[in-house]
Amino acid sequence: MFSFPVSIGDPFTGLTVVYPSTPISRAPSPLQVTRVLQPGGRFISITFAQPHFRKRHYAQRAYNWSIRHTSYGSDFHYFLYVMKKDGVLSSSDLALGQSLHRQPSPPSPVCTLQEPDRENYLFNIQL
Repeated sequence: MFSFPVSIGDPFTGLTVVYPSTPISRAPSPLQVTRVLQPGGRFISITFAQPHFRKRHYAQRAYNWSIRHTSYGSDFHYFLYVMKKDGVLSSSDLALGQSLHRQPSPPSPVCTLQEPDRENYLFNIQL
């Protein structure tokens, strides 16, 4: 079985490259990425997906990695996520990852600012 020290890519949307090898044409799942990483190896994802969308997908105990992220850019940001195999998720990252599997709460009732109209205006039009 092969293992690699570094994998760069975005397994949810695009191309992934493992070093020292060649690009993988089909985007692998994070489980496949962590499977081929060496102990202590790093998976680097550079994407436009903001942390409140993407980080909870990466912060899963099953992937057996720690995660950190940073952003770059001034007007149009991109985000760098670095996952280290055999790392430990922080408690906040673990809670964020678990939030992905919770059932959504039911929507709250709609609050209106005025009483509904009870008059039928169409019947009051005289032609």
